[in-house]
Amino acid sequence: MHRLITIATFLCLLFMPRAVLLGQGNAKPVKISRPGWSVPYFNFDQDPKLADRLRKQLGEAEYEVMRQTSTPSAWPERLASETSRQSAAGKENIGRMNMWMVSTLNSRYVLLWVPAARNTHLPPGWKSSNNFYMVWDRLGVAMTSDSVKPDSYASLTFKKTGSSTNGSAAFWSVLNRLLQDYPEDFRNAKGKEIDKEVKLVLSSKAYRSKWQLPGFEDGGTILSGDGKKAQFVATKGKYASQDAARKAFDALVQEISNMPANACCGWAEMPEQTRSLVTVHAWVHFDGADRYPDSFERMTLQVHLVKTNTWDSDKMVLADAWMVNLRIHEL
Repeated sequence: MHRLITIATFLCLLFMPRAVLLGQGNAKPVKISRPGWSVPYFNFDQDPKLADRLRKQLGEAEYEVMRQTSTPSAWPERLASETSRQSAAGKENIGRMNMWMVSTLNSRYVLLWVPAARNTHLPPGWKSSNNFYMVWDRLGVAMTSDSVKPDSYASLTFKKTGSSTNGSAAFWSVLNRLLQDYPEDFRNAKGKEIDKEVKLVLSSKAYRSKWQLPGFEDGGTILSGDGKKAQFVATKGKYASQDAARKAFDALVQEISNMPANACCGWAEMPEQTRSLVTVHAWVHFDGADRYPDSFERMTLQVHLVKTNTWDSDKMVLADAWMVNLRIHEL
């Protein structure tokens, strides 16, 4: 029975829905209601207080990226042309763009972030291979709840690591090593192969991680094979009550949120999502300033609260149980 539950757990983890790509800076997803109301040349240096606030919000490196990409020279060709923006095709395509409002600049203008990965549906000339920024008249911007179903997008938060010194140094140290080993498919962390039925069910090989997360019931397993990128899965614990599992879930999320800056990763943090029997809190690799190798692109770190079953030997029945897991995998 224990092995059957383990198999079910791994299956649940593998087929979890993928998180959406993130925006940044207390960002909110928006749509453009007035395509002609863009501000191509906004002078961020004319207001020192505004510039200082944006530097603190985005970080110095991302602030410079924002300044360099918030002008037409950094935009896609058709979007950079005022004539094209004012055309019927321009109004249609701008209205289809996925943007996030990063900040209010003043009483009239707002700063928008346009991620390349969320706009691949646009035609040539309107989409870019790079992320960029735009300034828009706030009256020409509508929250997505005004134009699409509210559950189609999530409010997003830019996570700047290193903001706290709380938490477990030992846990952070091991987790950081695992994150840095992600591009190598956890080759350095991979220990002995685990000989159990689960690898047959998943058409994957399971390896015990040489780097075990401290304070975890199962400190780490690496799954690889079947032509997919390897992933790391660890179980914080199994709980008889949902309340106990929820406390462990929240504590683990907080511990990760407090993790100091590391050598591999910038993070964008997603708000919690619940789907069916699984609650997920996720962080996705975000590198707006090209500070990290491309090999970390699409890396995501997730904490799962999973409802499952366990065998009650006293009552001889299956009883509800909850598990808290940590997972590092490809988005």
